[in-house]
Amino acid sequence: MEVVIAIGILSVSFVTLASLFAFNMRMEMNSRNKIIASYLAQEAIEVIRQTRDNNWSNNASNWDDDILYGDNIIIAMKDESSILYGWDIINGNAAKQKVYLYNDTYVQSSNVSINTGWKDTPFSRYLIIEDDVSAPTDAIKITACVDYGSREVQVTSYLYNDWH
Repeated sequence: MEVVIAIGILSVSFVTLASLFAFNMRMEMNSRNKIIASYLAQEAIEVIRQTRDNNWSNNASNWDDDILYGDNIIIAMKDESSILYGWDIINGNAAKQKVYLYNDTYVQSSNVSINTGWKDTPFSRYLIIEDDVSAPTDAIKITACVDYGSREVQVTSYLYNDWH
């Protein structure tokens, strides 16, 4: 009788430990995806910030040249064969553009058919860029949205026409 009770207690303990291990793995994956989504959102905002900074350094006629306003803005690779060529800001025709993994780097393209060697990910990204009419100076409000599964990360930032 004691052996049966001991086996029962051990069985319950092993099932509990296995459940905790599985739960921990799910939480770890959720945390990992949330961190990646946050980085993808921040990267999109940095592309817009770099465009503004390039306009300043190139003495463009306006600080917001080449920055599109509206919803569903896509940050796409200029050349799908290499991430070294930088990014394009494109007015997207799809609300959520897919993000792929290519050579350990997350990349996004406006041309979904060019994905040879790209690994599928659960992430998709788009931007909402609008004038911030509440600001006393020229300002742009940027909201980067990254979806993964049934979750979404949104990061909002403001760009101004001055060096701060």
